[in-house]
Amino acid sequence: MLRGLILLSILAALVVLAPSAPAVAKGDSTTTETFRISGGDLPHPVVISRPEYLMAASAQGSWYTRDAGLSEPPVSQVRYKLDVVDAHSDAVPPYVSYQYVPGPPARVTAADGNGWAEPIPEIADLLDRYILLGSRRLLPERPTIAEALRASSDALGVKVSAGGTALAPDAALRVASLLGEATPVIFGVRGTLIGSRNLHAVKLVIRFGEMGLHVTYVPPGPIAPYCLLLNDRSVGNWEYIALLDPPGYAQWAYTIPPQFDELMAGLGFTGASEGAIIENRVVPLDQARLTSGVDHYEVWLADGPRVTVRPPDGDAEASPCPTVAACTPVEPFTGPSMDVEMWPTGIDPFPEAVQPARYVYYPHDASGSALGVLVMTQQQAYANAFGGGTEPPVYASPALDAALKAQLARLTNGSERSSRAHLAKSLGVGVPAVLLGVLAIAYVSWDAERQRRRSGAE
Repeated sequence: MLRGLILLSILAALVVLAPSAPAVAKGDSTTTETFRISGGDLPHPVVISRPEYLMAASAQGSWYTRDAGLSEPPVSQVRYKLDVVDAHSDAVPPYVSYQYVPGPPARVTAADGNGWAEPIPEIADLLDRYILLGSRRLLPERPTIAEALRASSDALGVKVSAGGTALAPDAALRVASLLGEATPVIFGVRGTLIGSRNLHAVKLVIRFGEMGLHVTYVPPGPIAPYCLLLNDRSVGNWEYIALLDPPGYAQWAYTIPPQFDELMAGLGFTGASEGAIIENRVVPLDQARLTSGVDHYEVWLADGPRVTVRPPDGDAEASPCPTVAACTPVEPFTGPSMDVEMWPTGIDPFPEAVQPARYVYYPHDASGSALGVLVMTQQQAYANAFGGGTEPPVYASPALDAALKAQLARLTNGSERSSRAHLAKSLGVGVPAVLLGVLAIAYVSWDAERQRRRSGAE
């Protein structure tokens, strides 16, 4: 009996738990589109610098003053091919292509492909300036903003107005030169009532000949300890991040060297504090994550430890429908359930502002489907919190279902092993104590009997 108890304790001590889950993999996404103008009298295609494209395309929220309805341009007018392309790579095919004819009025083929439309003045000015400089062979195929603005100033002259006041020629040249160092960024700031603050903003209009470029200057103080340039439409038009406390505010902007602050301060344009700033962030636009996806999953049983699961390859959604005919799981949902959280990738400049979607996973339903069921108990959110009801139960995709079933088996097996290990540990502590007690009782009984026999013999 004693030998059997000792053997049981040794076997229980050899029970081990399942290994940990693999690490999480993250991906990046970004948008770098701009215009490429070619054809006509241009000796080679010219890609418009990304900052200038953003300043023009963001001016009014639309490329078009009139969406359609303009008459066909005369055949005598030169036509150019206008492609929307990646700002950094010729290997990426054009996203969309148009035809462009300089004005007046400027014409571009309509967005729906039917007829001709009129682009907004900012875009027409930008295209006309690049066509003029390109036709004079003053631009390389992919000029930087500094190269384009320097060529524009040299060939066409530059005039600048700040807050409606014309600047002296030397100040205008300095503004155009420093503007050539503008870098598009995603800017974020946290604080209270940021959206209603006085930004001490100064509207800048930079004109090269008759062609203009528009941007708004925000001095240091109201929202950051450094200056920023904003697109005119962005002034006061913030993305509000309610998932942070205090809330976050974000928008596209441009950083510019501190010499620009010195120049503007010397012209009388200064800022001031408009309230506490908890933090501010700048992420270069070309490096920023602008779209969300699935970052990782976390799974667990009851109050057990959480396990991080890598998203299956090619599985972008938590619960896509496998087929049209099998979209609705049938209750009751059966099998050992498991809690699942799907964590979305965050969006810059506040990637931490996310709320996971939460599900209960069941490996079976009454339909006999091979796929498990995800029952949502909490919606996901990123950047902005949102309410509303949860989605109806759905089948997990095949790839995700296989990953969840594997984890469920590991966690269930690990839980059973843990229970056996706990029992074995209890036995390992309790059995020796019981054995010692039994031996002690036996010894006492044996000693008492020995004493009794000794007394009888005497």
